[in-house]
Amino acid sequence: MPGGKERVMIPFPWPSFPALVAEYAARTPQRPAVFHPLRTMTYAELAQEAAAAAHLLQDMGVRHGDRVGCLVRKTPEAIAAYLGIQALGAIFFPLDANQPPAVLRDLLTRLSPRAVVLCASHAGLWDTLGAPHLPRLVLPHPDHELPTPHTAPCCRFWTELEGVRLPMPLPPDDDDTPVYMNFTSGSTGRPKGALTTLGNIHWNSLASVEHFRMTGDDVHLCMMPSFVHPHELFARPLAQGGALALMDGIDPRTIVDTIRRFNVTCFMAVAAIYETLIRQHEHAPFDLESLRVAESGGMHVPAALSREFRNRLGVRLLPVWGSTETTGIAMATPLEEDPSFPAGATGRPLPQYLVEILDEHGEPVRDGAVGELHVSGPGVCREYYHMPLESAESFVIRPDGTARFRTRDLVSRTPDGAVMFHSRMQGMLKVAGMKVYPTRIEELLHEHPAVAQAVVVRMHDPLRGEAPRAVVALRPGQEATPRELWRWLEARLHRFALPRVIDIVDAIPKTPGGKIAWKEL
Repeated sequence: MPGGKERVMIPFPWPSFPALVAEYAARTPQRPAVFHPLRTMTYAELAQEAAAAAHLLQDMGVRHGDRVGCLVRKTPEAIAAYLGIQALGAIFFPLDANQPPAVLRDLLTRLSPRAVVLCASHAGLWDTLGAPHLPRLVLPHPDHELPTPHTAPCCRFWTELEGVRLPMPLPPDDDDTPVYMNFTSGSTGRPKGALTTLGNIHWNSLASVEHFRMTGDDVHLCMMPSFVHPHELFARPLAQGGALALMDGIDPRTIVDTIRRFNVTCFMAVAAIYETLIRQHEHAPFDLESLRVAESGGMHVPAALSREFRNRLGVRLLPVWGSTETTGIAMATPLEEDPSFPAGATGRPLPQYLVEILDEHGEPVRDGAVGELHVSGPGVCREYYHMPLESAESFVIRPDGTARFRTRDLVSRTPDGAVMFHSRMQGMLKVAGMKVYPTRIEELLHEHPAVAQAVVVRMHDPLRGEAPRAVVALRPGQEATPRELWRWLEARLHRFALPRVIDIVDAIPKTPGGKIAWKEL
């Protein structure tokens, strides 16, 4: 157990998260809720600070249905602020400090927030966004001094909450109430805000909790940034009265230290972060004895990576599939060993989600055939905020009131229901009229003993229209030439699927969240 006396978990259907935290604080006030390198926040402290934040935001003018932007780091105070916003029935949305200021200004203009929750470390960035009069609640950061009221007249400060004890405002437990907007990456245009309801988060969290057999005794470490699926940081543990661990950055040594220090049992990260843990283990071996669920989503997980992670660390890597619009994972690898589950599969549908694979005419495809993935269920969002055309292209409301989301992922299904990822629709190549799926080329490159990571992108080909281009990073101390890698592929691929160019680089460019930085390729 993370600490504190034994407690009875609140059963599903759950109330709002502020109500959950208030109830667990009443039952087990000294039980840890949030582990962080600089403090451990108990349920009593989390409930107290969330309630005080709600009253302070209310004093700043925030009301039910208002939008509140969050330009924050992964800290206990940020979790309390999220809960405080929800307690008022307001809608929080994350702001990504890595986006260009023009993109952030566009989001602020489109969403017209009533207030912003701002980490002190982002105060300089905020000054470039042209919104000096927008009310701001400033959270502390150990490396940055808080501005003073004289220099920031529209600011209120987290330090004002010290010692404040006020009752938690509790919004109605309405599953249709929007609680936050999670934004797509914007890789195909303006970022789209998926309007996410309390019910979406509840059903998605239930799907994960049941599939991975999570309990209140688990300690969760989610490596998603604070601006990507922020509910993933807290929803699963807080629903069960468990604990979450927080850390900023993706340094593998810090990840290992965090898992071992806080006895993390459930870990969520993209495949590239597991790659760095393997490389760290090669350099300085370590064990992760407490870890029982190693979940990998957000990008394709090569079968070779899953094998190597298990061989080195003795923990099964569990690929999952999810999206912004499905509020998280909708498919997952079986928790227990399943000999029928194929290597490289992305998962089977969770019971709370319906998965359909359709052709270009909207008809189901046979097993083994490639089609577009469509996902339905109570965890699926219904619209993008104030983007009716984009919403109509992506969502269909079903007769039962739930939404069906068109993912634009190309997948196939095995006879026993495992789903195999092939490509994004915009990632599939047509080489002289033949469909070529980059994932297949990447999988084969990862099987080469010298290859640490490989990605495949399109390039222009004057004869065939377009062709694959492979970008490869080698393992430390290993050598391979582009010609050697091409010959490796030549024995395994149709000649039209062979990369026209193979570039060997020191490292594959990554985003701050650990995903592939496709725009740099």
